[in-house]
Order: sequence, then C-alpha cells, then structure tokens
Amino acid sequence: NSSLSADTKVNGGVKNNPYIFQFRRANIQKKWENGDFSTTIIFGIQELPHVYSQWKNYWDWRYIDRAPMESLGFAPAPADLGLSTTFQYSIFQFYLGVMNGEGYRQIQNTESGGFDVYSRLSIEKEWEKGKLGIHFISRLGNLLGAIGNECREGKTDCLASDSNISTSKEKDLRSIKTETFGIELNAGFLKIINYGVGAISRRKFGGLTYDRLNLSSLPEYEKDLTGRAGYVWLSYMYKQFTVGYKYESGTGNNGVLNVFNSRSDGYYYYLDSNSYYRSKEKFKRILGFIEYNYDETLRFAIGYAEVQNFDKNRYPKKIYIDTVTGEESNEAGYLSQWNNSSSLPKIVSYNDRKDRQLFFKTMISF
Repeated sequence: NSSLSADTKVNGGVKNNPYIFQFRRANIQKKWENGDFSTTIIFGIQELPHVYSQWKNYWDWRYIDRAPMESLGFAPAPADLGLSTTFQYSIFQFYLGVMNGEGYRQIQNTESGGFDVYSRLSIEKEWEKGKLGIHFISRLGNLLGAIGNECREGKTDCLASDSNISTSKEKDLRSIKTETFGIELNAGFLKIINYGVGAISRRKFGGLTYDRLNLSSLPEYEKDLTGRAGYVWLSYMYKQFTVGYKYESGTGNNGVLNVFNSRSDGYYYYLDSNSYYRSKEKFKRILGFIEYNYDETLRFAIGYAEVQNFDKNRYPKKIYIDTVTGEESNEAGYLSQWNNSSSLPKIVSYNDRKDRQLFFKTMISF
C-alpha cells in the first residue's frame, strides 16, 4: 500500500520517533510481498542506512547521544532526499539508495551536483528473547551526476575562491568523490543487555587542480586521504535503571572521523623510523550514563563524556598558555621560543588536554 508519512519512524516504522522534536518529512512508499520475499520502494526524505541501529532500537538513547555511525560522521546528516529500494528475504535484507548527498538540512547542489549512492546488507535474526544482526554499510559520495566544470573556485564548496582575478582554478571530478565503508554487529537480549561494535573506513580521493588562465603552469596534485575509526557500546538494564557505556576512537579531532595524508600502509606502519609518516592525529571519546525509566513516556539520564585528542606522533595534545597575555597559544609558538636564548620563555605547556562534560538529560514522549 502507498502511504504518505509525516513523522520519522523507529522500530522499523511502527511508531513515531521520540528523539527528534519538530522533525518532519514527506515520502511515498510502496511495498510488495510475495511469500517470504518483500520489496519496498521509498521516494522522498528518508533515514540513511548508517542510522539503522537507532531506529531499530539497538542504540536506544539518541536523546543522550547519537549512535556511533552518526556521531563519527559517516554521512553529513541522518536523513536525505532520494530514491531507495529494500529487498528482504527471511533474515537477509539489502538496501540500495541514491540520495542528494547534502542531507535534509541543505538543498541540492550546495557542494556539487552529484548524487551519493548508499547500500546496506543486513543479516538479522529476531526471536522472542532477543535479536542479533550484522550490517555492512557503504556510501559512495558524488558517484553519479557530477558535471565536468562544477568544481571551479567559488562556484561550490568544492574549491574556495582565492580572490585573485588573475587566476581561474578548477579541480577534476575525481577530487569530489569519497568512499566510506562500515560494519556493525548488534545484539540485544530480553531488553536487558544491549551491545554493539563496529568500524568505519573512509577515503577522500585526490585530484588535479589547474588554472584555466595559466594552462602552461603545472597542475597541483592531491593525494588520496584515508581515515579509520572503531567503536563499542554496552548497556545493562536492571528493573527501571540502565547503565550504559560507549567508546569511540579514530583519526580526526574532537570525536569526528577525518581523513589524513599518511604512509601507514603495510609493514611501514610497524617500523620505528622517521623516514615514514606512520601515524595520524586521532581522538578517543568515552561516554557513560545511568538512566532511570519512569515509564514508557518519561526517561532521565545523568552521565559523563570525555574527548581527548592525540597528535601525529600519538602523544596526547597539550595546552599552551602565554603567561604574558593569558591567551592560549600553540605548539609551534612554544617550540620557537627556545631558539631565542636572549629572552626568557613566556609560553608554558600543561598536561594533556581533555574536554569533559557532565550532563543531565530528559526525554518526554507524547
């Protein structure tokens, strides 16, 4: 049956989403069933496959924090406008979708005219006492529809303008493409124990940047950038109380996966040599909480979150303070002061920096 939806759904589409206030969408769905086999087509704004663990209630605490695939930045947004189809047979489910790519918060062509292609293969078994699933997810950014000259400086977010009237720079289309792959294992038992573990790998393709007004000059070449992240969460429920823990770590800063240019492939990664750049900036993020379930419509949680960043040598990043001005400085300024023996050092360093947060959150469902 065709349907026009006005709310984001959880539990596989059987109840309204209690985690997003004033979030509305419109889409058209058509489902065909033939025995154990079913096909569903959706056109409009819809959830993307990396938030599958949230609306299937594996990760049931979005009002506290987003599930790892979303918080790490698998895609720009949890929902987007596009066309998708889902095939299901027994415990197997395959999803394939073509989306705008910018997310539901932006209009098409903000970054490029290309479309993103998403896929998800799930093997999921549910029974009376619990459920278990493994999911393989991919996102191919700007795989389809990008035109040849859209990556010109100042035209889209692809290439910023250098404000130089004597140049007209342009990138090739390869430089706007990305690949992101993820795998996640989820398990739930009697709504008492909830567990998830997963990993993400991302590649941003490099390309050529050349100047149309100076074609005799050599083009600039960018290498491919790569990044990886992993995570785990575990929760235990006793009566009306739930204790949960989530750990995330990956390349990037402040809890968001990023990509870097490094030589960390093969056996070079294990060599203790300065000849090879064998590591990347990375972060680790932990979250712990205690939740009280008053009833099905009211929940409270108190918790603690911490983010710590590490430099390219895998040492914790420090805080640098200028003792004269009281302002925060950086590592470059701290090191450069030792080259001048005629003056006393004025920038001091402190122990590794951690961003900590205590929180109290409430969720009310209507």
